[in-house]
Amino acid sequence: MSKRILILEDSEIIAAMHTFMIEQFLNYETIEFTNGDDAINFITDKDKEYPDLIVVDHNLSSGVTRKTGLALLKTLKKCGVYIPVIVSSGTTDERIKNKYKEMGADAFVSKDSQNYEDDLLDTIKSILND
Repeated sequence: MSKRILILEDSEIIAAMHTFMIEQFLNYETIEFTNGDDAINFITDKDKEYPDLIVVDHNLSSGVTRKTGLALLKTLKKCGVYIPVIVSSGTTDERIKNKYKEMGADAFVSKDSQNYEDDLLDTIKSILND
């Protein structure tokens, strides 16, 4: 059975890029959301099968509550659900990166890296042991 990756990214262009890379190069199924509220509703829906991993942006400008990736981690923790999380962000603020570590994020991949695409794919493979 193929691994399923939930992508939560408010930029439709970056979300589409993530979907393409993951499906083409890793052969994993993707579930794409550009809205934090919709992604959290999907994850907390008891009738859904949890994804194997989540790739989330820090700043989510869409959705009623304009959630950050931290809100997603808080929801997972509150529900008692463990799903590995990779934060994909352009932020350089070390306090934010440290907050994600404290909240249980498994990895942080910088969108500003020249090797961003390779870094993201390598991190996904590493976390999923592929």
